Amino acid sequence: MQFPSGFALRSPYWQRMLQYVAKYDPSFDAVNYNARAATRKDFTSGKSAQNITSFNTAIGHLGALAKSAEALNNTNWPSYNSLINYFRENTGDPRVDKFKTDAQAVADELERAFRGTGGSVTGIEEWRKRLDAAKSPEQLRAIIKEGVELLRSRIDAVGEQYKRGMGTTADVMQLLTPKARETLELLGNLGKRGRETKPAEPEVSFKPISGYKEPNDEAFKLLRKDPSMAPAFDKMFGPGAAKQVLGE
Repeated sequence: MQFPSGFALRSPYWQRMLQYVAKYDPSFDAVNYNARAATRKDFTSGKSAQNITSFNTAIGHLGALAKSAEALNNTNWPSYNSLINYFRENTGDPRVDKFKTDAQAVADELERAFRGTGGSVTGIEEWRKRLDAAKSPEQLRAIIKEGVELLRSRIDAVGEQYKRGMGTTADVMQLLTPKARETLELLGNLGKRGRETKPAEPEVSFKPISGYKEPNDEAFKLLRKDPSMAPAFDKMFGPGAAKQVLGE
């Protein structure tokens, strides 16, 4: 509330109140009221409030993208992942579509957040181009973490605006919802758990030789389920590979 002035300040009540306020916030200055009131209004119902909503939404989408990326269960062979995901899309498996939907949702919300805070969307466009369902698990995690860092730069910028307006050193993360803060922390730890410790597998080219070993059962099961995928299988593994798997 606006601090009283003039005659009101002479009353014992407001003189005591000034003492209490000084104990609670030694930096308080009555002339700061207008700036603080304007900042509070902006961050509760103005443009900055909309930006905070975009931040929370983008973090939620990034969390969903991280989960859908893990669900792809990719290998360290991007070309092989490309084949598997092609089969999945054409056999009704929802994982690739879910990944693409989540990736687009993140890109759209990040762009909204950047435009709303005066940031350049060029970095968002470049980030989206590198996000491909065929990437290795390590590559996907690294790219998602880059998206997190892009978003953090905007959160920090808005946070500084809040601190200047309120004259406070409050933690910027407190502007986010508890759920968003939790998700952001988890995303920041991508690459430090689970399969990340698995050594990288070399990129190889499989050839249709007699008795060759199946590198992953899924592609072969999908081919047997839908032999029309044979041209794509041959393109990846070499002419005649599909016939060997199908026993023709």
